[in-house]
Amino acid sequence: MTRDLRTLVNKTSKAFSHLTTQHAFIQASNQQLQQQLKELEDKRKKRKVPVDPNLQFVNIESIKQAMEEAALQEARIQARKPEEEAKSTTSALIAADMKQFMSEWQA
Repeated sequence: MTRDLRTLVNKTSKAFSHLTTQHAFIQASNQQLQQQLKELEDKRKKRKVPVDPNLQFVNIESIKQAMEEAALQEARIQARKPEEEAKSTTSALIAADMKQFMSEWQA
């Protein structure tokens, strides 16, 4: 095998390794984001008004109470602002110097 051919094979192999690593990272990130989305969707599902088996129809007071509870829960979620928390955390991590995350062991 000639030197030029060997160099070409090595560089191609290195490029494939890099692409495989990048693909795995993107796939893991995608899975994590899908899990977060699923968790957020689960939190926002509407609750069914509990029906007393002794009553044939649900009364208006229980419907109003359920609506008020849903509004309070939505207000708590909006007050927490998860999107802004995620953005601020991301920007803080990006702004942090890499040396803060490294430690040096003395022998």
